[in-house]
Amino acid sequence: MYNQKRIKMYIYSYRPEDLIGSGYNSQVFKGQNDVNGDIVAIKVCDHSRVQHQIEKQLFLQEIAALQVLDSLNIVKMPFYIHNKYCTYIVTEYCNQCDLENMIMKRGYIPENQAILIFYQILTGLKDQISKGVIHADLKPSNILIQKGIYKIANYGHSRMIYSQNQQVQYNVSTTLYNQTQTSVKNDIWNLGVFFYKILTGKLPWQADREQEFVKFPQKSYSIFRQHNNFISSQRSYQQMFIIR
Repeated sequence: MYNQKRIKMYIYSYRPEDLIGSGYNSQVFKGQNDVNGDIVAIKVCDHSRVQHQIEKQLFLQEIAALQVLDSLNIVKMPFYIHNKYCTYIVTEYCNQCDLENMIMKRGYIPENQAILIFYQILTGLKDQISKGVIHADLKPSNILIQKGIYKIANYGHSRMIYSQNQQVQYNVSTTLYNQTQTSVKNDIWNLGVFFYKILTGKLPWQADREQEFVKFPQKSYSIFRQHNNFISSQRSYQQMFIIR
């Protein structure tokens, strides 16, 4: 009965009822390695729903990024496969929710704990930068937790710094966390914004339209100055950003 409905690809399989997330052209299922029994996450990208070159480019770049990344603080991809109908991306399964969910439950993260969490994220970022990968959508909901380890996930908006194959330019990341440019500086900017959210439980600004958002960074200095309890956090944040 257990194996009747399992969909298999190589040594991995999943059941359609074990859906854990979905997007416009993909679904994520809880699956398993049928050889050793390890639980994995399996992202299934339906080719029939890919309507634009950008969408195809996004999941190909996700695979390209995950292939080169190898850090304890980045979700690993042990396997992927294409067929006529779908692309399957197998990654680690993180069963302790995400950082956004943790913030929502607690309201904010105390400074001492926030710095330890942030150090782990920076460790993953260091490997990412060294491999020439730009995440382009770093935010708390894309930080997954597995056995107390914080891991950068969801490279669906990523870019390869040295790629010669990126023909289409686009901006699909989360506006309130991002600058208008896409570079390593963009990822560092994102980290600063969500470190603020970790400590306060809210974003430093809100905007309904992108045109409104671009005005806010010019006023950011006065916003941060209002929070005197950030003094030690700012110092620790600056020290952690010296990536050797």
